[in-house]
Amino acid sequence: MILLNRIKIALSVCVLLGCHELLNDGEKESGLKDFDEAWNHINETYPFQMLAYKGIDWNLMYDKYLEVANEARGEEIVQVLADLTAELQDGHIRVYTKGGASTRPFTPERVLKDEGAFDPETVHSYLVEAPKVAGNQSFEFGFFPNNIGYLRISSFSGSIAGSEDEIDDIIHAFADTSGMILDLRENRGGSSFVYDNILARFIDGPIDTEYAISNQEIREPYTITPAGRNGQYLRPIVVLINGTSFSGTEVFADRVRSQDHMTLLGDTTAGGGIGSSTVDPRFYLSSGRSIKVNYEIILRRDSIPIERNGVVPDILIEQRKTDIKDGRDLLIESALELLSN
Repeated sequence: MILLNRIKIALSVCVLLGCHELLNDGEKESGLKDFDEAWNHINETYPFQMLAYKGIDWNLMYDKYLEVANEARGEEIVQVLADLTAELQDGHIRVYTKGGASTRPFTPERVLKDEGAFDPETVHSYLVEAPKVAGNQSFEFGFFPNNIGYLRISSFSGSIAGSEDEIDDIIHAFADTSGMILDLRENRGGSSFVYDNILARFIDGPIDTEYAISNQEIREPYTITPAGRNGQYLRPIVVLINGTSFSGTEVFADRVRSQDHMTLLGDTTAGGGIGSSTVDPRFYLSSGRSIKVNYEIILRRDSIPIERNGVVPDILIEQRKTDIKDGRDLLIESALELLSN
């Protein structure tokens, strides 16, 4: 799997830069300075507890890539930095060229497993009528037979900050439903401000968040309180997750466990739990290239790191690409059965 990731990295870097440019951009200096700066930044900021948890000797990684970094010329160093940071097995990391194009050095195995195992059009076939769209295209909602609501949130990114009124309108539209399905598949996370405000529309009382640990401090929990112009939706909710539910979506899913009226159904989430409380944690190298490396370990409510472990559903239902080809969504079918009983 690591070899597959590295082949994908090499191809993506080649596509981003153009293979000719990658090898012939005219720079004569070695990439050693970029390599040193990147390695030192990670050494100083990446959670040492997570390095130990994953069994990674960061000093050994320096020795492993030193020679190839010294031999790299021009944008060849982007590939070296991608290989170096891939050793961290962290799906949040990005490596950026001088022009700002980026590559993702590592993709968690559960993301790869569940990519293609979800299709919005297949979900639409179960609805009474075509869904409506809101929240800057990030919300999709409609109705199943038996008076069950459906809300898909495809992103918690900052682009939907301020969309809480639209969530309130959707909750108002669901006023007469007996329950709802909240679909978080293929949601790669986003802003804690956004997903906290959305979660506040579905909780029955204040909940404390989880701890976050960095090399500098332990970030204390804070409290999310119920909110919403139309109150909260407290009827039964089935929340759909799988390996493509990543980062902040996993935090959201874990917080769902505090609510008796909410059930997690699907497959274990990606396991992307190294976060950041800064807007842009990119670190700029002297050359103009940059790397994005987060620095906080996000813990689940049971004090286990989300990183690598993910969030395990209450009800395990595996969906395969072959199911989609057959026009079936097993998670939707299972959730409808659960809400109809």
